Amino acid sequence: MSYDIELYEKNFLKKALEENMGDWTKADPITSSIIKEIKSYLISNNYQDTQDGFEKTINNCPIQVSIFDNSIAFNIPYCENCEDSISIAIEDAKTLAKKYNLGLYDPQNDEERESLSTEQFRKLVDKLESENEEERNNAINGAAYYAADLPNDAALYIAKKLAHESINVRFAAATCLSEIGELAQPAIKEFVNGLKDSHEWVRSACALALGNIGPGASDAIRALEELTKDPSYGPGGRAREALMKIKKENS
Repeated sequence: MSYDIELYEKNFLKKALEENMGDWTKADPITSSIIKEIKSYLISNNYQDTQDGFEKTINNCPIQVSIFDNSIAFNIPYCENCEDSISIAIEDAKTLAKKYNLGLYDPQNDEERESLSTEQFRKLVDKLESENEEERNNAINGAAYYAADLPNDAALYIAKKLAHESINVRFAAATCLSEIGELAQPAIKEFVNGLKDSHEWVRSACALALGNIGPGASDAIRALEELTKDPSYGPGGRAREALMKIKKENS
């Protein structure tokens, strides 16, 4: 897992979020002069030019920056002592966004954006049922991004999809819930049921989501312990990881 921040042309980002656009790879291009200046900014701020982009390491935790024709992507792997790297990456991304009038997409930090109404959020979540994989993936990202707007409603509404007849929809819902951390806590009962799903993808994603909730998922410990016996490696491994996180934070 990682902390991710992306910069886009401001008008494109606004439209993409409002319309739940399915393909962000076709974002409006950022002008070459701005790309050039961004590269200069990174170098002047102690980022090293690598073959794959730019990188700066703080307390053994790297900030990786990839530059494309239509986006700038900051990536910070979650690791021990990553807080300073995340803070610096956020400040650098905000500086670049302000200086070059770019849109900043930070799904982990919801400070500077418009909220969605309950109706708008539910319409977004319903796109998890799309038959198009790209649309489902975009709905996962969008729902995770806006979940904090409706802390008492988001998780339970997404969790309803865990009972859907389609494996693709159930997996999309579980994946989405795994992205929102502690906000998924109201859906623990649904996760416990999901740990018994017929498909290992869903069982794994539900276990991952419980681990990402942290100590608030202690009611699922018994079910996770049972899942460690799962004959498929994925669910069993995720269950063990989740138990380590929950029990460590509860100790």
